[in-house]
Amino acid sequence: MGAQKQLTLKLKSVSYEGKTIGREFTFEITVGSVTKRIRRDVAHGTTAAMSKSDSIILTETIQSGITNIPVKIRVTENDPISDDTAETSGLVQFNYDQASIQSSSLSISVKENSLIPLLNPPVTAELTFNFEVQVSEMGIRYLPEQGGQGFVDVIVTSTGETIALPGYLKSNYIKIANNRDYFIPYEGKWKDQELSITRKPDGESYLTEGKVLGAARIVVNPTTARLWYGAVGSQVSPVVVEIDPQKPLPDGVYNLSVPDEPHRDFGAKYLDKTPYAMVWYPIPADINQDGIEDDRFLHCGNVSAGCITVRDFSYWTKLYKYLYNRRLKDGFVGVVTIDSQYKG
Repeated sequence: MGAQKQLTLKLKSVSYEGKTIGREFTFEITVGSVTKRIRRDVAHGTTAAMSKSDSIILTETIQSGITNIPVKIRVTENDPISDDTAETSGLVQFNYDQASIQSSSLSISVKENSLIPLLNPPVTAELTFNFEVQVSEMGIRYLPEQGGQGFVDVIVTSTGETIALPGYLKSNYIKIANNRDYFIPYEGKWKDQELSITRKPDGESYLTEGKVLGAARIVVNPTTARLWYGAVGSQVSPVVVEIDPQKPLPDGVYNLSVPDEPHRDFGAKYLDKTPYAMVWYPIPADINQDGIEDDRFLHCGNVSAGCITVRDFSYWTKLYKYLYNRRLKDGFVGVVTIDSQYKG
């Protein structure tokens, strides 16, 4: 299989010239098995822009070498006595290797349907459909959270299961099919598994090229039960945390992973205090003396069982937003330094 790219075809506007035959139009734009039906008033002698929801006709994955899209257009001017209709077909041309937006137009003549041709000779309107074509690389994308709690619902391709994926995971955007975007996360619990999400109501993708900031820096003093975050010299004031004195993390530097899944059992009860209460950040487990992995997390709440538990819920919301699009490397938002002597 050759290289693949994403093609988006939009109807940006319709120009109405020639003779006037009315202004209440229905446009049916067909590409393959996809038909977009648009009702739009267009005044004679004007160019009418399409709304954002109407403009996207098609989004699909295409192979290298494709240079045009066969399009069929049916126009109906909605008349109370007798509709005026016309059809045409043509090719919307584009350059596969051009990343900038490309323009292409197709024109159609619509002859008035006169009931008494001798007394009322029919006239012909000229409509021009102005298309835009965007050819984009697939590749790396990010999926922002939806719903305001730090997660987005997606479907696992292999099982059909709906899961809650943490927002802003780095992913490989692989294809578009049946109005869904398919991608494979590079990081997190669902790493290397094919997932998909439906497209927005206006036809746009939720996946974005995004922006990733540098590694997060967090320092925790387990003796004073305080946490600082941010770059040295501009750290946020100490945040109150809970540290289990029976199971503290030893002094040292630890990687902080991207969130794994919604922690409903222990986090949902705090949703009235912060919308991100179910977002927990794993701290890669150690092996204890019994040979069992000890799970550690950075999260909010009132209890610690070896975790770093942020008790100030307003700061948890701020800390979540700080960590959201930061990366040390794939799979890790940054580092946590445990320092029993730290004073800020």
